[in-house]
Amino acid sequence: MTLPLISVIIPLYNSEKHIAETLNSIYNQTYTNIEVIVIDDGSTDNSYEVANKLKKENTIIVRQNNKGASAARNAGSKIAKGKYIQFLDADDLISDDKIASQALILEERLEFISICSTVYFKDGEEINLKYPEKTWMSNFTGSKHEFIRNLYGGDLVGANLGGMVAVHSWLSPKIVLDKAGQWNEALSMDDDGEYFCRVLLASEGICFSVNGINYYRKHNSNTNLSAQLTLKGFTSMFNASLLKYSHLKDELSKDLLDKIFSIEFQQITVATYPRFNGISAQALKKTKEFGLKKIAYSAGPISTILSKIFGWKLIKYINYLRFGH
Repeated sequence: MTLPLISVIIPLYNSEKHIAETLNSIYNQTYTNIEVIVIDDGSTDNSYEVANKLKKENTIIVRQNNKGASAARNAGSKIAKGKYIQFLDADDLISDDKIASQALILEERLEFISICSTVYFKDGEEINLKYPEKTWMSNFTGSKHEFIRNLYGGDLVGANLGGMVAVHSWLSPKIVLDKAGQWNEALSMDDDGEYFCRVLLASEGICFSVNGINYYRKHNSNTNLSAQLTLKGFTSMFNASLLKYSHLKDELSKDLLDKIFSIEFQQITVATYPRFNGISAQALKKTKEFGLKKIAYSAGPISTILSKIFGWKLIKYINYLRFGH
């Protein structure tokens, strides 16, 4: 039997430290009919040189001016000839059986998409000593409707539901991705969340691969994520949430959808205050529009108690002066 071609698309930007390991995780796949497409998105370090030195016959490397990861993925998708597409960030890894196990499953299910287990790791950790946690997604194979409700509804629809799916967990038929449309190049944060929301809706269902693991690198940092994000990043998160709400309005009940996104916009409201008051005010307006009557601020037990007495804005402002976020 001829194995269908699978295209692996890697957006590369200033990842000279990790790109070799990432490429080798593809070159070591047990699945043999693979093309690798690396889009160097205007790297200013030696990322391109490292990738070019390692590249094999099945690898295409393209350089472009810096346009962002979504634009790089779109550029790779235009080149891709594979029946299935694997997106992989330039600092993440996949186990050597990941693509083979998912491709086998997808060949039996027309226009399904596949996910697998995720292991989170930090630089310097031995990934082979780490094991994925069992979640509700483990062994899930079935309707996209049930999966979407569980993923986005989370605790609102059942215990231990919700969570996230890493970009490189997915293996998707190109025909499904074409239905979903391109990556939104106007987004920089939660671009993957908005994109795969559309992919889920364009699919016929989801199947979990019990074999294969995606390894998600968590970079060592003492800085709170909110403190690292710029106005552009928060604006992207806000716009991505608006788009996801629109995508899902015919899939979920309005009551559930409003509850889900009142929580998302509450998180943006709090995270951006007082540093980016404009976005905070817009997000707050959305929380009220979706029926959330009171903002909950959680930043440790003392701050949580004080926010209930004096209001979340005052306590968040004091914490911003103290910690910068």
